[in-house]
Amino acid sequence: SSHRAPSNTVSTQSTGFTWGGDEANKPVEGDMAVLTEGQIIYLDESPPKLRALLLRGGHLVFDDNQDLILKADYILILNGGSITIGTEDTPFQHEAIIEMYGNQQSIELPMYGAKTLAVRNGTVDMHGLEVTPPWTELGE
Repeated sequence: SSHRAPSNTVSTQSTGFTWGGDEANKPVEGDMAVLTEGQIIYLDESPPKLRALLLRGGHLVFDDNQDLILKADYILILNGGSITIGTEDTPFQHEAIIEMYGNQQSIELPMYGAKTLAVRNGTVDMHGLEVTPPWTELGE
């Protein structure tokens, strides 16, 4: 089934309000979640594996209070939509994982393929903690 958040809202993934006012309406494993223009959802919990996440002008922001995993077969970011995991000024302090799923029988979307995170007129913005290089230069 498909779950849409209300228009022109800023809300969190975990609250029932985000998904029509009822906790029972939250996306479950295998669902499609759709965020349209004017919607900003703060991902404050790791949702179940989604069949698809469509950000058609909507914005998904990883809330930096814990480690988060976003699992999906397809993630499409279109028409000004975005995924934000930290910013340049405020890097994400926890672990953020995006896991894509698929197999040889997965449906290939025209132009995008299968098991895809596709961006068309949208943004994926990821900023994390600076990682110290695991090597050093040896002296002469």
